[in-house]
This record gives sequence, structure tokens and C-alpha cells, in this order.
Amino acid sequence: MSFLSPLGLFAFLAIPVVLGLHLFRRRYKQRMVAGLFLWSPDLLRSHSGRKRTRLLRSPSLWIELAAACLAALALAGLDLGATTPSVPLVLVLDDSASMSAVQSDTTVRDRAVARILALIEKQGSSVRSTVILSGAHPRVILGPGASQAQVREGLADWQPRQSAHRLGPALSMGRQMTSGGARLHLFTDADPGAADQDYEVHALGQNLDNTALLGARRIRNAKGVKLLVDLLSFRKQTHRTNVQISLKDGGAEPRLFESTTLLQPDTVQHLSMDLPPHAGIIEIQIEDDALAVDNQILLLPEALRVVRLEKDLTPALENRLGIPGLIEAIEGLEIAREGDLAALRLATEPGSVEPWRTELIIQVPDTSAALLGPFLLERRHPLLRGVQLEGVIWSASESAPPEGFPLVLAGEVPLLTEEKLPRFHRYRIGIDPSRSNLSKAPDWPILLSNLVDLVRKQLPGQVGRNLPSNEELIYRHAGPLSDIVEMRLVTPSGQERRAMGLRELRFAPEGPGLYRLERQERELARWSLHFVDPSESDLRTRHSLHRPAVTDAEPGRNQETHPGLWERNLLSLLLLLLVMTDWWVLRREGSA
Repeated sequence: MSFLSPLGLFAFLAIPVVLGLHLFRRRYKQRMVAGLFLWSPDLLRSHSGRKRTRLLRSPSLWIELAAACLAALALAGLDLGATTPSVPLVLVLDDSASMSAVQSDTTVRDRAVARILALIEKQGSSVRSTVILSGAHPRVILGPGASQAQVREGLADWQPRQSAHRLGPALSMGRQMTSGGARLHLFTDADPGAADQDYEVHALGQNLDNTALLGARRIRNAKGVKLLVDLLSFRKQTHRTNVQISLKDGGAEPRLFESTTLLQPDTVQHLSMDLPPHAGIIEIQIEDDALAVDNQILLLPEALRVVRLEKDLTPALENRLGIPGLIEAIEGLEIAREGDLAALRLATEPGSVEPWRTELIIQVPDTSAALLGPFLLERRHPLLRGVQLEGVIWSASESAPPEGFPLVLAGEVPLLTEEKLPRFHRYRIGIDPSRSNLSKAPDWPILLSNLVDLVRKQLPGQVGRNLPSNEELIYRHAGPLSDIVEMRLVTPSGQERRAMGLRELRFAPEGPGLYRLERQERELARWSLHFVDPSESDLRTRHSLHRPAVTDAEPGRNQETHPGLWERNLLSLLLLLLVMTDWWVLRREGSA
């Protein structure tokens, strides 16, 4: 309940006025007499003024008090919010990071919120709204049927930070909610393209210059660790920006690098520097500009995870395949000691299916045939990244090929296959090393190195540490399932989310920043997400426009709602009925 004209409540002062009139009025009952000479002269003399009398709780009193109350409520503009608006609103908000661009201390997001509040104020306090955030998976954050106060409160926490995405899925969701004559509105920062759509476009962007950090990474080399940083200027002219690189975990030299860098328009600028030994969290920062989300990157140290290897091969087969030399050459590969759980197993026969394990089964046939190619490779598979097999002579059995999904074929003969089970992989390779030169070709160490990388990515624990802000956070839990109940993800804003899933836990990030997975206040994993999206950082294509909807889905959808109209009409009708009733009551008392 609300009042559109609160000053009208002063009309309630009419209530004491009505009470005063009934307290001080003198009313004589009409009597029929033969002549006035029968009355004493003193009785015919009128008393001066009115005196307070006993309040008579007559029907007229209650009717007049009720009429005074109704008149006051009508003048105050009583609005019960019960009127169904003729134009419900469905509001689709572009949740991409460019909506946070700043111009004159005002962001596009601020202008969009102000436009939405003005729109719902115009519709009236009884308007009901649905608010949808765009994204790869659009979601309803308010409504359906949210009130003005709920929309105002809900939009106060909205901070757009997503990478570029299509607005179509969010608009399709909005169309499903426009039944009953609801009007669909899109709030974005650029022209969505089509000019004959059934939704109203509110583009509130501005053509702005911006500079962005495109990425940063640590590269190991013989001298230590090198930091590589990429910058890109989205401007029309050559520009200088200040770049600062600092340690964020209390190093002896917190400021490692600071320089003013000259950037050419639309040209990637590469910076590199050697990092001190055991450098922890690195912060790369450029000076503030129109978009703040792409001005900073926090880079966590990348720890090389060790892959433990179990061998079940004969010494002769090991030597022919060059396994001892490859173990020494591949970084992060170690022989498993007794009691250790090996993540990678090389053998000639399949073993038991163990979680978080990968097997490479080498099938040496009794009789083989030399296969010269050409070889058909599943090049999309990461195991075959960089593998060419040019000049390779592959000897294998044509009658007993390895089982599984083929990754390498010689004609119709599978040579390398894959078998996938939950949390378990098995690769089979059919080869006769004594009649093949594969172990001497450069493809063999590449193949085994790719295999170790795949095993490393499938180890229990966190997956990745420095990720783009649109990637999921993944943690593989190898302990008791009861531990998951106590796990919490702490977001950059300080909010906590419960872990969901069984062995592989996945979390949708809320934007750039540091994320921590904790259990009983003990940190299990930490991720750093940074914003990298050139299409969002380029603000030169943003502009403002307003385009009304071309088509109306249902008749009457453009009618405006008049808040409190139904209430005022009802109060006026009741007031008229009370006045007529009071007149009838007084007339009847006078004739009695």
C-alpha cells in the first residue's frame, strides 16, 4: 500500500470537525401545538450560542466519519498495488564487461539502471517486472512479477563482468515471458543489429579509447623463469601507458618493473623480463582508463605436478622403445616407488582399473606386417598434437589389432586406440619394435610427452591455476566423499559457495580475481582468473541509440497504467453513496 499524494492525508482533520459539530449542535424536535400563548415567555427565549451536549452515537455520525475518512484517502491517492498493470515489463540486461566502461565518472551500467528505474516509475508502482541477465546460460535474477522496490534493490548489486557472448539466448528467454501483453526491453551498449525486432532497444554505450592486458604467462627456460606480458591498444593514435609489475606476497623487491610503454593502435606489444627465483604471486597493472577490468592480472606460480610412472615391461622391450632415456628427458616424470600410487602405467597386459590412472598397453604381435602408410590420424586428439608419422615404418598385426576407438589407422588397420572409463583411460598401441623405426622417429618422444601432459591434467586436485575469467573452476577430489560437504569456494567478493558434485567439482566463476577452495579453514586450491577478451576491450564500436519495438504481440500492450486509478474510482463511488445515505437518514429523522 502507498500514497501518491501524501499531503492529502491532512484531510483526516475533517474527523475532529465532524465530532465537534455533533458535540455542540442543538437540535429541537418539532411539536404541533394550538398556540404559543400557552408557553411561558422564558421558554420561548433563545439561548445565546451553542453549548456542549452529550455525543449522540447516531447513524448520521458514523456515516459522516466514514465519509471524512474516504475523502482523505481519495485526496492522498491511495494505491493498494492490486491493479494488474496492462504493460508488464521483461528487461534483458547485457551482462558483458563493456557495460562497465566509464565516461565522466558514470558507467554504462549506471545509465542502464537509471533508464530502467525511470521506465518502471513511468509505468507506476503497480508494474511487475522480470529481469534477465544475458550470457552463455542466461538467468532470471528478478521476478517474474518483481515489484518496483525489488527491482531497485536487485539492480544495486549488478556488476557486469562477463566475456563477449550472444544476446539471442537471453532475448529468446524474454520472449517466452511476454505472454499477456508484456513488453520486452533490451539494455546494451551497442546496436544489436536487426532493426525490425519485437523488443525495444536501449543502447547506452559511448565510443571510448581503451588499453588492455591480453595475457601474461611464466615460461621456464635454462636460466630460470621468464615473464611474458602482452598489451594491445584500442585507440586511433599512438599511446603511452605505464606498466607496473610487482610481487604480491612480500618479496624482497615488491616492485619488479615499471616503465612507460609506447603502444601502436591495434598492434600487440610484447614485454618480457626474468623473474627472481621462487617468485610468488605477480601483479601486472597498467594505468586506469575507460575499462578497469582488463587493466590488471594476478599471476600465481605454476607448480609442475609430478607424474609417477609404473613399468611392467621386459628390459629388452624398454631398450628398444628408448623408455629409460625418455624418462630422463620428460620433465616431471618419475618412477613410482614402492607404495606410491602410479598415475601412468606402461605394460604389455591390461591391469586393474584404478581411479585417476592411465595405462599405455604395448601389444607386441607374434607375427607382423610392415605398414608404410599413409597413416590416418585423429588430429583433434591432444595425444597426437604435433605427431606427423612422416617416413615411419610401422610393423603391426593385421589380424589382431588393438581394441578401442581408433586414433591412428593404416588403411583399415587400427594401430593406436583409446578406451575411456570414468576417471580411467587406457591406450593400446600395436607395434613390433624390432621391425619398426617409430622409436627412432621424432614422433615417439612427442607422443609420450603428450601422454604425460594428458595424465598430468587428469591428476586429482585442482585443474589449472591461471585461467581466463570465463572458464570453469575444476577440482578433482580423491578423498572420502564426506569431505565434500565441508568444502567451500570463497569468491573475490568474499561470498562462500558450497561444493557440488562427487569426484569432480565444478564452479562457475563470478568474474576476475582470486578464488580459494577451503575445507575447515584449510586451503585446498587457489585460482587466479583474469579478463582477456579483445572484443569486449575494444570500445570504439560502442554507441547510443533508442529504437522502439516495431511489432506488438497483442492488442492493447502499449496502453499505460495509471497507478491508483481503480482505488480512486472506488473511493469516489463509496463517498457518493455515503453522502446520499446521510441525506436520507437526516431526512427521515426530520420527518419523524
